[in-house]
Amino acid sequence: MKTYSFLSAFAAMFLLAAAVHLPASADAPPKAALDLTSATYAGAIRGADGHVDGKMMAARLRELGVKTYYWLIWAPTDWEDLKAFLPEAAAMDLQVWPYLVPPSESPPNTKNYSEPFQLDYPRWGEEIARLSLQFPNVTAWVIDDFYGNRSLYTPEYIEAMQARAHAVNPKLAFLPLMYFNEIDRPFVEHYRDVIDGVVVAYPQDRGEIDQAWAVLNDAVKTVAGGIRFPAATPSAAGDFGMASQTARVLPRGSYVAHFRETDDFDGGTADYHFKQLLVDGAVVWESDVAGGGRGWQEVSADITPQVRGRKSVSIAVDRKSVV
Repeated sequence: MKTYSFLSAFAAMFLLAAAVHLPASADAPPKAALDLTSATYAGAIRGADGHVDGKMMAARLRELGVKTYYWLIWAPTDWEDLKAFLPEAAAMDLQVWPYLVPPSESPPNTKNYSEPFQLDYPRWGEEIARLSLQFPNVTAWVIDDFYGNRSLYTPEYIEAMQARAHAVNPKLAFLPLMYFNEIDRPFVEHYRDVIDGVVVAYPQDRGEIDQAWAVLNDAVKTVAGGIRFPAATPSAAGDFGMASQTARVLPRGSYVAHFRETDDFDGGTADYHFKQLLVDGAVVWESDVAGGGRGWQEVSADITPQVRGRKSVSIAVDRKSVV
């Protein structure tokens, strides 16, 4: 049974999740039921000694009404504190998913590893599986920023990691943390046989959830196209990505192009990359990718001068580097 959890920020440390279950292949071992209704992540309440206050955490989670808690393991005592918390969680029928940090969030990039097994994720899988036999409310585990660290998390690596965990508890599920812009066909094709689902953060609107669901479920659905510029990659003036099609021009007094657009870069580095709409090579609309929000924007552009009197025109969307 595949599980796809779509997470959206609801408050500082409160997340809502809608789980989508898919039938697994006939020879796959059955997994524990992962019926999410709501979940929260990290934000542990700690005492003066740095340890998590399990009783206070349980009381707070009960107030929030969540059914699943993602236990972030990123402080030296988090693994032992988890073991002390699990009986409290079981008493309130709370699922707990251990949540590990990847290499990009470990030394030398940050101060702490996930302790005690650090970057030995096959060992983590085995030990979390052992813990899940003792505490059945440990039903899954998660690794943060999975796709950004895929140089380590190759399908072969994850298959071996899963084998270690499933040798102990075949029902334990592994779900990588993904972001909506990372959910595409190559990801599905490469990882579908070695993971048990995904946790996807953070949707801007219902459309992003529907699009991710369609990709993850092999659904026949028209999804929004996109032009992707790889992160942390230098660009040069004139670099661009483009998609175009030819449109037949019908008799009209005026012509307006209506479309929706978005991008996932909200940094402040302006005047480098621009989104553009072109008609027969002429720019009729453009917007800097920097700043702003990630939600979909409704755009209307008057294209009458470029279209009037023509039988057909080429309409293109473009992402261009000017510096």
